[in-house]
Amino acid sequence: MQVVTGALPSLLPKLADLLIGEYNLQKEVKGGIIFLQAELETMKAALEEISETPPDKLSKVDKIWARDVKELSYDIEDKIDAFMVRCKGQDSRLAEEQHGLRKIITRSHNLLTQPNIRRKIATDIRDIKSRVMEMKSLCLHNSRILLYRRIYGHQGKDECPDEELEEVSDKILTKCAGVPLAILTVASLLATKGRSKWDWYQVYNSIGTENFITTLLNDYVGNTYQPQKAIRRLSLQNSKVDHRGTHGATASMEQVRSAVVFSSAVNLIPAVSRFRVLRVLHMENCDLSHGYKLKHIGKLVHLRCLGLRSTNIVELPEEIGNLQELQMLDISNNAVPALPFTIVRLRQQLKCLYIGGRDMRSSLTPSGIRHLTFLEELSSLYIEDSVATIEEMGCLTGLRVLDVACIILSTVRGELLVQSLNKLQNVQNLSIRLYGASGPLKGLTGPPSLRSLKVTRYMFPKLPAWINPSHVENLSLLEIEVHELQPEDLKTLGKFPVLRYLHMCLEKRRRSDAPTREFVVCACSFPCLLRYRLEGDYGRVVFQQGAMPNLTSLELHIYSRVWRAWEPTGALRTCRRSWTFMSAFEKEIAAAQGRRKLGLR
Repeated sequence: MQVVTGALPSLLPKLADLLIGEYNLQKEVKGGIIFLQAELETMKAALEEISETPPDKLSKVDKIWARDVKELSYDIEDKIDAFMVRCKGQDSRLAEEQHGLRKIITRSHNLLTQPNIRRKIATDIRDIKSRVMEMKSLCLHNSRILLYRRIYGHQGKDECPDEELEEVSDKILTKCAGVPLAILTVASLLATKGRSKWDWYQVYNSIGTENFITTLLNDYVGNTYQPQKAIRRLSLQNSKVDHRGTHGATASMEQVRSAVVFSSAVNLIPAVSRFRVLRVLHMENCDLSHGYKLKHIGKLVHLRCLGLRSTNIVELPEEIGNLQELQMLDISNNAVPALPFTIVRLRQQLKCLYIGGRDMRSSLTPSGIRHLTFLEELSSLYIEDSVATIEEMGCLTGLRVLDVACIILSTVRGELLVQSLNKLQNVQNLSIRLYGASGPLKGLTGPPSLRSLKVTRYMFPKLPAWINPSHVENLSLLEIEVHELQPEDLKTLGKFPVLRYLHMCLEKRRRSDAPTREFVVCACSFPCLLRYRLEGDYGRVVFQQGAMPNLTSLELHIYSRVWRAWEPTGALRTCRRSWTFMSAFEKEIAAAQGRRKLGLR
């Protein structure tokens, strides 16, 4: 719906926020905001109605008007955001000052500058109000279509279905003078009235006396709104033509809201200072190790999304803490040793933080990460046997996705890790990579909300009791390592109603004799399983008729001796699926003549 209505869905709540007391706006400005609210709500309703009309049924006037409204909504949101960010910025700076004299100077400066900010928003509101009123007038034909569509729901007709009301409706449209907002406002009122001619005449007579359209008309007639050809979305891609001296240098970046840069066009990235209202900056796979500097990234105060994955950066500037509106930060697959301490300032909006490095050791986080309470996704948090980081992780109770890599060198720290993980009761996707001491996850209990669990580099003594359908009913992905898998465990796993991916690794005993453990997959078990992978020390796997009915991929890592003696069951032969069998150890791959496939068609 945002494609149709532009910024209106997010803009209307912001206008309501401006009316609260903390912004201390003048009465004139508040009146302008109330006017904008009413008019933009009407515009939003009109755009939604237009979106329900087939494109071939829309008139050219409707398409142009819809386009102009969307462009106008973007401009209004940019103005409102600029005002709100400046006010919030001053408040946050005040809160961080610690010394008396500096604090007094800063407060005095703010007292002097805040009236300037409010005068600026007052000017902006007047300008926006005039632009709202400067929408191109409609001819009588299109005015009728707009009026009747709003009242009767007719599409593309300029005839009133009620002949008795045709005369008065034309008189009403004459007073509206083709102003779309006036027509929509009156149409909304007429829709609540009866179909009596006298009721409509009452509305017609009230238009001039109640002055709810007269002012609009006086300011509107003779004006037209000509939106500039502003660049809202910028995509820089590979080109054989060098644009650096032409379009790239002359085009205005002031109204660009999102910028996506491909690696082949890294040299065409405009300077950060040229962006004023940028919300999204995505530069994945662009080599930023030479040339482009991120030092001034903190000036993009409207930025919501910053994607720097695989950009060869080695540090993140401290100015990142100035991005108070930032909701997503991705610096994964880089060699950034540690995040700057200013990252903890992003406590108001930051929801997604991706910091995984190119090796096991991703970026270290500073103290204070517990303050990022709005975080919903965190990947990959690196804990280097740090008690503080382990304890702070437990404060991020809003997390839904957590990918954590830990080096645990003591039992005490392992217990702290389990305590922190058990506090995260909203986690849906949990990935743990564990290095160091054995047995640290003994007391781990996944939350009922869990949908995906991956635990690598750690082997449970046996399948944890809490991994069962009664506790984590919605589990759909499980990757786990266990010393021993009992037949009862396989039956328990087969009862999960939505389990789709299962990867189990059993303890590998390197011995010359073939393993003897045999597993039976019961009929009707694993009803939704799509992929099954089993590694380690085991004998045959027997599939009963009706087991894993939706399976599309089976991967069994087995001993070559077991492979030579393998005798697929009838159920395995009749399933119309593709199966792959692999040898478990390198020395047996040659004996098994590499990977073999069974084509079951």
